Amino acid sequence: MIRKFTLALMLCCILFSCGKKGDPEYKESKIKKSMQLLLINKA
Repeated sequence: MIRKFTLALMLCCILFSCGKKGDPEYKESKIKKSMQLLLINKA
């Protein structure tokens, strides 16, 4: 009985954690962006 309850609880936790993930988004760092702008302005 305890084994079935534990298994069901683990299965629910896995399903909920997988459902929360969204699409990955690329976040550009501010330092890299400022360096690019600096190089473009100097050119």
